[in-house]
Amino acid sequence: MDEPFVDMHVHALYGMDDGAGTQRAALAMLERAAADGVGTMILTPHARPGLCPFNGREHVRRLGVLRRLCAERGLNVALFGGAEILCTEMAARFLAEGRIPTMNGTRRVLLEWHGDASVDEIERGLRNVGNSGFLPIIAHVERYAALYMDRKRLERLRETYDAQVQIDCEAVLDRWPLLRRRAVFALIREEMVEYVASDAHDTQRQRSRMREAAQLIGDRFGEETARRLMGGNARRYLNV
Repeated sequence: MDEPFVDMHVHALYGMDDGAGTQRAALAMLERAAADGVGTMILTPHARPGLCPFNGREHVRRLGVLRRLCAERGLNVALFGGAEILCTEMAARFLAEGRIPTMNGTRRVLLEWHGDASVDEIERGLRNVGNSGFLPIIAHVERYAALYMDRKRLERLRETYDAQVQIDCEAVLDRWPLLRRRAVFALIREEMVEYVASDAHDTQRQRSRMREAAQLIGDRFGEETARRLMGGNARRYLNV
């Protein structure tokens, strides 16, 4: 690809969740991402509305710190704010009250569920968030067998709630079983995925692999598909 990637799901905002624990760890992640071809990142610490406090003031402050450190070190990565939101019963209310961030201040919100969530549970969350005026992005859809194995139902949810779909890089690479990878490839082939992101938490076990994923997607589905999934859609929908 001839343009930098946009990683719209990454846990590099230090001290906020199970991702980078310190500024040094966060900078290592940002350096790894830059070397991996990433030019823009939305930092998405976990938010669990009603279960764990989310410090919005620290979210803003630490984002500013990382931006300043990037500038001081000449690291050419643009950073934006967001969150990966566990879709609890309180999620819609917390979003409406501005207590947890959306994706770069847009109406798009990155939502996750427990891996064994049913389609009905996922749909209830999509409905509640949508009724509050937000547009959902389903994070790492490859974790929800109820969705990736039933593309007709997933497409209905996409149409009904204007929902978008994100997959992790590792879903198209080597982490997931072959059957699951085939299901993910089918979603890409049928244009049911908007974003591929690293979901990186560190520089080792769960690291940025955007370049590898872009190469594989480009080889299998064409450069235009890779360009759209690895950055084009994020620029279009998330204003980065």
